[in-house]
Amino acid sequence: MITDSSPVRPVLAVDVDGMLFPTAARRLPSGFQVHSGPWDNVALHPDHGRWLRDLSTDFDLVWASMREDEANQVVAPALGLPDLPVIRFSAAYDTLTTYKWADVSAYAGRRPLCWLDDEFRADAAGLAARRAGLGLPTLLLAVDPAVGFTAGLRDQASAFARRCAWMQQQCPSCRGCRRTGWRRRRCVACGGLGVSWTRRVA
Repeated sequence: MITDSSPVRPVLAVDVDGMLFPTAARRLPSGFQVHSGPWDNVALHPDHGRWLRDLSTDFDLVWASMREDEANQVVAPALGLPDLPVIRFSAAYDTLTTYKWADVSAYAGRRPLCWLDDEFRADAAGLAARRAGLGLPTLLLAVDPAVGFTAGLRDQASAFARRCAWMQQQCPSCRGCRRTGWRRRRCVACGGLGVSWTRRVA
């Protein structure tokens, strides 16, 4: 049961290459530091570690990078992050479809999902809309791989977390209670089929 003491925390799926590491930049932007790893070198900015640590107060962070375990071996310590869960990808790299979608959405389950990546394809908006239509808040934040993670993207992710928290505060189902006079429908915050924050009209 979801109660006041156990809110549904949204998932923040974090890519590395093209997101934290602006792989398409013609020149490495100021402030980035190159770190060597078993897979390939990666350039990272210390500000991004601080932003992700700040976001971790409202999100459950998870690596959504093809580097998989290397993200914890190289990226996390370089950015001052603890080891994070790692999504394992079952699909091969694909330039036509959002090949990470099945594994990222499966990891998120029924939790709200915010995802930062530079490889969303033409199908991504439809996939996200279908998930949101099931009452599961979903925000895909497309990152320019020539620029990488920005303060604007950080702020959009933070606003999404606040919106999810606000919706859970309004939904008696999320608060683990049942109130007469509330309509039974799917809650857009928790995805539950309990009473929601939309009052029944007599």
